[in-house]
Amino acid sequence: MTQWVGPARAVGLETITFDGGLELRPLGCDKGTAVERVFQEMGNRTAMAYLGDDLSDEDAFRALKGRGLSVLVRHESRPTLADAWIRPPRQLLAFLLACGGACAGEQKE
Repeated sequence: MTQWVGPARAVGLETITFDGGLELRPLGCDKGTAVERVFQEMGNRTAMAYLGDDLSDEDAFRALKGRGLSVLVRHESRPTLADAWIRPPRQLLAFLLACGGACAGEQKE
């Protein structure tokens, strides 16, 4: 993956390796920066949930602290700033279905 470092830097990107591959992002930005940007554009009262599985998601979990829900999605737990931990695929699917139902105004009795 080192072959991507030079070309990425040439166009203003940095490379971050993770479990499943390579992440490209603007220099000086991280996933926490993206969360902050959403709040800037949508307002601080925006309901937000962030689900992530690797260490680069910790920046987003930190940025969301006290303002939304952060969820670590992994088979094994690890130290994290996330508010909750769920295991894929069953718990993730159940979470997404519950969120979809809540957004559609459905209530379980």
